[in-house]
Amino acid sequence: MTEKPVKSVTDMEFGETAVVREFSAGHGVARKLLVMGIVPGRAIRKISGGRHGPVVVESSGVSIALGASLAAKILVELEPG
Repeated sequence: MTEKPVKSVTDMEFGETAVVREFSAGHGVARKLLVMGIVPGRAIRKISGGRHGPVVVESSGVSIALGASLAAKILVELEPG
């Protein structure tokens, strides 16, 4: 069984959908992301943003704006497609 490619939200393309795998961050940052609705196992879609500015993702129909450094700590698996 091969593993799916993993990358950060900042490396996702616009409109790309992926499943949150884990956070590359400490407990406090992970808790903040969970409260915002970014949960491991849940799909997110990148709406806008780049590597050095704000990033907007959609999770469960809700748009969430993140700073680039926070978005870089969210590791995702790409959905086949």
